[in-house]
Amino acid sequence: MSGKIETRLRELGLTLPDAPAPAANYVPFVITGNLVHVSGQISQNASGLIKGKLGADLDIAAELGNNAHRLSLEGSRIEPEPSVFDPEAIARYRAILQACHDRGLEQMVTLHHFSNPLWLTEKGDFSSEIVVDYFRRYVAKVVAELGDLVSKWITINEPITYAVMRYLTGEFPHGKRTGIGALFEAIHNMLRCHATAFHTIKESRPEALVGTANNMQVFEARPGGNAIDRLWVGQIDRLYNNSWQDALHTGRYRGIIGSKRIKHLA
Repeated sequence: MSGKIETRLRELGLTLPDAPAPAANYVPFVITGNLVHVSGQISQNASGLIKGKLGADLDIAAELGNNAHRLSLEGSRIEPEPSVFDPEAIARYRAILQACHDRGLEQMVTLHHFSNPLWLTEKGDFSSEIVVDYFRRYVAKVVAELGDLVSKWITINEPITYAVMRYLTGEFPHGKRTGIGALFEAIHNMLRCHATAFHTIKESRPEALVGTANNMQVFEARPGGNAIDRLWVGQIDRLYNNSWQDALHTGRYRGIIGSKRIKHLA
């Protein structure tokens, strides 16, 4: 696979240091052509950090009056194989966090931002409850190594957007299972991952703030629509914009029909 990855990246005018982590599930997705139109943007945004422009970029951020910086971790760099953590990748992230701290930039760190290690994808990732224990161990390692430099944590970035674009629309890399059933199964497991991450962080860093980043959308019935249109739009709005937040507060996720209690969520 690595040879095919390098060949495809060269065709795109990229090199491995510029590209998303080669062990992440986005790389094979790029190879198949799904993300060719944005892959250059992804690589250019990431390459500045990898190639050493970090200090200058953060200096500019501080000079512009910024007082905070949000950083997303790439799990496939930190844990390229199951329970095998890369000390160099962790050291690099720590250097970034320390550089922010030295410039008075408060850190908000995202633990999962759309991509998964390939090995986890092969095990089913959010389609299987096995992901919960792997996520707990990953979070525990990250917090142990970086937690003293982080005051705010995002466990999962835009979970509903991620689930919809992965399991319904196919715009994100997806596994063997797709469709509405796979969507809700993944949401349940993401809620379990959030719960275990929350408690793992709080056990080590009780003062830390922990939450998720949510993408809110406006849904409206078509002009001249009838009561059924308005009813359906209300249901979509609840599922997309409110169901995740409601679950975090109540511990119970309400789907289209029925609800499911998520252990340790609230």
